[in-house]
Amino acid sequence: VWLDVEKTWKLTVIHFVVAGGIGAFALIGGNYYGAPEESARDVGAAVIGKHSEKRDRYRTLRHGRRIKTGEYYVYYVDLMTPDSLKTERLVSLKEYNKAKVGGKYHLSMRDGLFGYSIIR
Repeated sequence: VWLDVEKTWKLTVIHFVVAGGIGAFALIGGNYYGAPEESARDVGAAVIGKHSEKRDRYRTLRHGRRIKTGEYYVYYVDLMTPDSLKTERLVSLKEYNKAKVGGKYHLSMRDGLFGYSIIR
């Protein structure tokens, strides 16, 4: 018999996973890229925290070998919008130093194609 039940089951699962991934991307991508330009508004989000992370800098040598050449910092600000949406933004050192916990940070928001808010 050319139809093997075990292979058919595996192929069915693979098809569902791929179709689900494409469907999720279509929903989220359609909401993001289909957001009308006229729905853009400036929102004052509250700064609820901020933190920095130390990361390693590497240099690639011949044959793909990598060596550590130093360290650098990245800076994040934790925000809460008026509709209780929490988000974390990567900011520059200048913006990080200006941001005060409890202060305001301005974001550009849009209403997505399917009604979900989008932060740009």
